[in-house]
Amino acid sequence: MPKLFSNPWKDESNFKSRFKFKLREQFYKWLLQKYCKGCKTLLDVGCGSGQFMKTAEEMGFKATGVELDERFRGRNVIIRDFWELKGKWDVV
Repeated sequence: MPKLFSNPWKDESNFKSRFKFKLREQFYKWLLQKYCKGCKTLLDVGCGSGQFMKTAEEMGFKATGVELDERFRGRNVIIRDFWELKGKWDVV
């Protein structure tokens, strides 16, 4: 059975995992630089392990994640249905 979730924070032991992690990080930086100029707050819907949020925070965004799965509870992660969420963000 394939893995449904991957956690890049825990699985950095081999070269392939580290390479994928860095490649994803560079892609996220490119997306944020290209499409989020002037934005300060960001909502990551279905944030999972939080790699996108971590990259955004490193770039100076105030990042918040929303996730349904309790396994991904963490700092700045709201465990709830997206449609019940109240708030304003510059980019979702």
